[in-house]
Amino acid sequence: MRFAVSPEVMNASDTCLDKLDELLARIEDEVHELEIVDADLLQESRWYKSSRQSRKIMLEKAAQFSVYTPPRSSGPHLRRIPVDDEKNVPSARDLAYTPLHVLVENFASDGALLKFAIGLLSTSEVRELCLPSLKAITPPAFQIESPGGHGDLPKLLDLRLTESGERGIAPRVVVVTDSDAEWPGEVKSHTEALREKCAAAGVPCPPLNKRTAENYVPDCIWKAWASDHPDARTGVEALLRLSNDQRDHVKIGET
Repeated sequence: MRFAVSPEVMNASDTCLDKLDELLARIEDEVHELEIVDADLLQESRWYKSSRQSRKIMLEKAAQFSVYTPPRSSGPHLRRIPVDDEKNVPSARDLAYTPLHVLVENFASDGALLKFAIGLLSTSEVRELCLPSLKAITPPAFQIESPGGHGDLPKLLDLRLTESGERGIAPRVVVVTDSDAEWPGEVKSHTEALREKCAAAGVPCPPLNKRTAENYVPDCIWKAWASDHPDARTGVEALLRLSNDQRDHVKIGET
């Protein structure tokens, strides 16, 4: 996210400036970005004058970034959070320290697929934010969670939504769910109910188009696995003979 701090807030009370310092610490961890609104007023603000020299340098860099860098059109930090009133500084600080919770049905399969996709397809900036091995910070910027099955996924979603409501911040939640579809175009009732629940709460819910995470395993991986597991070779060969539609919707555990 990009936190846009206004001059009114930079000249607020000491308590407010303390919260801004905590927010800035999260910026220093490169989890979020800082935008200085009316950057030419920065050096006259109480926040700047009360900061230690290293913080002043960081604020100056943020001001230059705010003036000379065009708005992002892709990648992380597209969401702009206005911090323009002393009353919303605590919630902005709490939002900055809240990980992006990605809820999946099964951590071992869906979670592994998600991490693999991030490692393979995303930019280096996204990988550094989302893969703990590359950025060990507390709390993490990105956290995959699983209740252990689709039946408990709505309960975990309710928990995260309740927590956000109690803290007075917008939910930082994305739900990724298997389609469980047995043929193209099928929508299971539990999948549809979860999508509707997410839509009502304003939570993104991108469904996997294939039946489960296992249906995304490429041929080369199946072949390599079969070479190390001779007993499974016949089943793998049968799987690879299926058409694309069949492969997308077959239940892997029954091949």
